[in-house]
Amino acid sequence: SLTTGFNLIGIPFLQDNYSLQTILEPITDNVSRAYSYASSGWSIFRTGREDLSDFRTLAPRKAFFVYLTAPSTLTVGGYETDGNETVPSLELEPGWNLYGVHGPRNVTFAQAFGSYVPSILSVWQYTPTGYAQLDPAATLTPGVGYFVYYQP
Repeated sequence: SLTTGFNLIGIPFLQDNYSLQTILEPITDNVSRAYSYASSGWSIFRTGREDLSDFRTLAPRKAFFVYLTAPSTLTVGGYETDGNETVPSLELEPGWNLYGVHGPRNVTFAQAFGSYVPSILSVWQYTPTGYAQLDPAATLTPGVGYFVYYQP
């Protein structure tokens, strides 16, 4: 369930189509805009103004912000692995990253970040009341998005 205002979410499964418009289609009437972040800065998707949008496609294991005008429930199906049992690799850039858990189960920091763990300086979760820094003993939840600061 998503709330009115900003929500930081991840898509936990592989998709046939990573178009943001397709993924958000079930709740499109309540989507005002969506944001993605990479080291190059913020990108935005504007509902009904795709011509002014530079964020159009999601990537596996990446999270994004969506701003809703009303509470909504987004149910996204997909596949845990591709036909070759391959899970998308995790790629973090130095600095801040938006991350989403891949798969149907909660995971530990070690399971989520593997060899990156020693270089993860902080992980934050966004809630309707603001940001909360997570303890390294916390588990990460599919469908939730996280801000991850990585310093190689």
